[in-house]
Parts: sequence; C-alpha cells; structure tokens
Amino acid sequence: MLRSRTAGESRDGFLIRDGVLVKYTGAGPEAAVPEGVTAVGEGAFRNCRSLERAVLPDGVTRIGFGAFNGCHSLSMVSLPDGLREIEGSAFRWCAALEEVALPESVTRIGFGAFTGCSALKKIVIRGNAGQNVRQGLPKNAAVEMRKIETARIYSLLRLLGALDAPENARRK
Repeated sequence: MLRSRTAGESRDGFLIRDGVLVKYTGAGPEAAVPEGVTAVGEGAFRNCRSLERAVLPDGVTRIGFGAFNGCHSLSMVSLPDGLREIEGSAFRWCAALEEVALPESVTRIGFGAFTGCSALKKIVIRGNAGQNVRQGLPKNAAVEMRKIETARIYSLLRLLGALDAPENARRK
C-alpha cells in the first residue's frame, strides 16, 4: 500500500509532509533534520524540552512561526546557507541559546523571533546578512540585544537607532 505524500511520512521522529517538517516527536538531545526538508513548519519542535542541538540541512529556506518555541534546553542550532526567512517567535523562549550564526542569505526575521533567549550573548551575521535583515529585524529584537555581550553586528545596532551599541561590541 502506497502512502500519500499529503498524509505525511514519519522518519525517525520527523513527520514530513511535502518537504515541510510538520512535527518532531523524538526525545533525544540532538535532532539532525533529514535531507530533503525545505522548511521547518509552524511549531514543529515546540516545547521539545530535552532538545539541546538542532542541525538543519542544506535546502531549508524557511523556519516557521514558533518552530522552536519553548525549547528551553536548546543551546545550539545550525542554520544552513540558503535559509531566507526566520518567522516570528521561531526561537522564542529558547533560554539556553547562547549564539546564533545567521547565513548571508537571510532576508527576513519575523517579530519576536528571539524573544526570551536570555542566554543569547553572540549573534554572528555572515557576509552581507546584516544589510539584508536590518529592515526585517523587529524593534523588540533591540531590547533582547541589550543582553548581548559580544556582537559582530555593530553596524546593524547603529542602524536600528533604538539603542546604543554596548561598549564591548566592536567590529571584527
């Protein structure tokens, strides 16, 4: 009996429907999303409290609304080159997340994407991503960035105009 692609396919705790990761049901500390996934759907990892590391494959272009919301133990996420959009609340309340490296391809970050990431100390913007996301970076991100101790986004902070760059933030 053939399974319909619209019904979804479950592989190692990943429910995938038409290239979109719809839900993760695994329980381990690490999730390596399978090749062929093009988007992480809305709330796909929501409240996976034991998740510490997530690796997204090349080909993922969008992280949906609240995709990792409430993953309190998530301390590392590998974002692929080619990622274009991080929707609102995508990493909300990922309290253990300390560093994020945004690929140059990112063109939009939704409202509150990193709200509640209290351990976030470093955002690395690769290449020209800073130019690409400055218009899409929500105002409340500036509030969250006040806690960042080291940043390679000095020019982005200055462009926001919503806050002065921390004294220890400098170009590298």
